Amino acid sequence: MFKRLLSGILVALLLCAFAASAEEAPVSFDAYAGALETQAGTAWKEDGSAELQTLALGGVSVYACLRGEALVALTVESPREGDFGEDVRAALEPLGWLDEAALSSLFEMSAGSEAVANGYAYGKIEGETRSAVWLCPEAERDALVWQPVHGGTKYHAKSSCSGMDVPRLVTVEAAEAAGFAPCGRCVK
Repeated sequence: MFKRLLSGILVALLLCAFAASAEEAPVSFDAYAGALETQAGTAWKEDGSAELQTLALGGVSVYACLRGEALVALTVESPREGDFGEDVRAALEPLGWLDEAALSSLFEMSAGSEAVANGYAYGKIEGETRSAVWLCPEAERDALVWQPVHGGTKYHAKSSCSGMDVPRLVTVEAAEAAGFAPCGRCVK
């Protein structure tokens, strides 16, 4: 009886470990990219370096930051007057990082807000002419920086630094590979 109990406990621990590792497994960019290319009817384009990819999907621009084959961060930008929720939802659902409750809360967030759900950090930012949402694995959040999309040569630790109009969330390596240098004010 003791052996069966011990064996049951070991099986339960292994199943828990497998489930935890499955949740933390990186999302393959190829799987996500294929789903969005089908919706968009066009291919992703390299944007400054191989680690940065962009896709026009309906009324939004989707910016993906990669580390190898894994998707590390996603920023979805829309003109302020666009149908933000529907197009953003179309870009985020195939990713599978947020459940319905988190997606709904994302659309109700005020600008500059951040939250965490299901092991992913997400938030909303607004500029003078654009709005965006961003997502990344929670474990990656502190290692990511903000890169301007519409002008500028520096990457930043804060999305609000230097008056950027809706930057995208990227790795330091991707920003530097795209030719950006650290901001002297906010990057230490």
